[in-house]
Amino acid sequence: MGKRQQIVTTVLWGMTVFAMLGLVGTGLWATRARGRMLPVYFAAPHFELTDQNRRTVTDGQLRGSVWVAMVFFTNCPDICPGMMGRLVELQKAVTDPKVKLVSFSIDPERDTPEQLKQYAERLGADSTRWFLLTGPKDQMFAAAEGLKLAAEPAQGGKPISHTNRMLLVDALGQVRGVYDSADDADMSKLAADAAMLARDAAEAR
Repeated sequence: MGKRQQIVTTVLWGMTVFAMLGLVGTGLWATRARGRMLPVYFAAPHFELTDQNRRTVTDGQLRGSVWVAMVFFTNCPDICPGMMGRLVELQKAVTDPKVKLVSFSIDPERDTPEQLKQYAERLGADSTRWFLLTGPKDQMFAAAEGLKLAAEPAQGGKPISHTNRMLLVDALGQVRGVYDSADDADMSKLAADAAMLARDAAEAR
């Protein structure tokens, strides 16, 4: 190979490597950009509640993690089984330990830690990542209200009612997404957005 050809080959190789680095850099930038493009709706509320293993769980303890919030109750006959099934799928789809699932019971009189533990075991909930929370009734409904998740207690013969929406909260405690648990596309987006925010949080440390 002549000297001139060697120079040309070296230049072309350098351009190829530069282009590859550019593509990688563009990909990383695009991922971060997508994370920044998720809107910031509002700050998640403060709470101090008890999970299925009688551990205290607070909003402060969740800082640094990305978490999915929803309301439910174990005796719910209609939308809750489907919602919890979605969380089972999400737990399997997104395995990053920094992505947590937080389920707030709005029937705390019946949903004791013991009841929640049995329910969690039936679901196959990973207790290191999925917290089923209970506490005083006023605090449970205050948490739901602070999360802007519609919930109404039983009254006048009317049963407990609540939304089927789920929220995505980032590592700073800000709500970044609202998803319809009955919609397949929304739930796929929730999984992708949760994984993306967890990566963003890891890169920011």
